Amino acid sequence: MIKQKVDILSKYAKYIRTSQMDTFKARIDYLNNQKVDDNHHAESVVRQLQHATYIQLCHYNKTSFKVDEEIKVFVDVKNIQKMQVKVFEINTDNYFRKNMSNFTSDINLDGLIAKHEQELNYSENPSNLRHTEVFNFPEFNGKRGLFVIELIGNGMSSRAIV
Repeated sequence: MIKQKVDILSKYAKYIRTSQMDTFKARIDYLNNQKVDDNHHAESVVRQLQHATYIQLCHYNKTSFKVDEEIKVFVDVKNIQKMQVKVFEINTDNYFRKNMSNFTSDINLDGLIAKHEQELNYSENPSNLRHTEVFNFPEFNGKRGLFVIELIGNGMSSRAIV
């Protein structure tokens, strides 16, 4: 995959400034734990990325699941030492009666008890390495409903609505 990204960059090299190409390449190399070329643009990218922290849902996650289908959520994680994963089951009838509107992801979950909860430790992972985690929720297979999956770590959070 890394080679594929570098090949794509080299294909467009004649259209992009050299400084921008150096920045792109340094970013790809750094996030994939590869040796970063020694140049001015790479140094600034490395400094910026060393402190970057995120929990980000992958763009290729499914947006809906069938009742008998396994629920899987893919998440990119970087520079997170501990992460909590909480799953809340939402009673859609009660939500609609109370709010008189469609469900939105900014629902206040304070006071709700998670149906599923786990804590993960990533302190062994290098801080510069971005990795993708796959979360499976077999306990919700065969169930209909609306679930909020909340991922929390290092002051960051992300939510998936299933």
